[in-house]
Amino acid sequence: MSEGDPSPLVETSVTVDGALQARLMKKMRILGLLGTVLGPVLLLFYLVASTVFETLAEEQGFVIAPWLDNVMQCALYGGGFLLVIGLILFLGARGSVKNIKTAYHANYRFYEGYVLIETERQGEEISRLKLYYADLVKVKENKQFFFLNNTATTAFVVEKSRLTQEEIGAIRRVLRIQ
Repeated sequence: MSEGDPSPLVETSVTVDGALQARLMKKMRILGLLGTVLGPVLLLFYLVASTVFETLAEEQGFVIAPWLDNVMQCALYGGGFLLVIGLILFLGARGSVKNIKTAYHANYRFYEGYVLIETERQGEEISRLKLYYADLVKVKENKQFFFLNNTATTAFVVEKSRLTQEEIGAIRRVLRIQ
């Protein structure tokens, strides 16, 4: 903290490591897993149904109703889509957790017009950022975190479990979250 800075409204910190990344990516991993399970189920349904209907058509002259053909096509394309997207989501979420080689610690000091973020790794300060609230691209809050997006694709994460209700209220006020 420099000499000219007033005292902060809220001070908190977060350790960014594989465990935090796993918590952040939990929904993505679940959606990916769902896709990798439902996709093959739909593809298997298509294979079994098309084989059965083809056999019935050859042996008994069975004609597939157009609506049933549409359902089977949806199972084929939907199953393939779910499988591919599920794998991408699951492996992407898993990979992001493994990419954190060395944990780092982010210290946040919230002031009226800005937040000061000091990042350190192994006790050494590696960055210091004075981020004005007006420069934030997006601010989001869920049950566990505040997300301060300084670009469209990157966010600083503030863990709410380390804050009191008064501190959460102060952060909501300065970030203008209703």
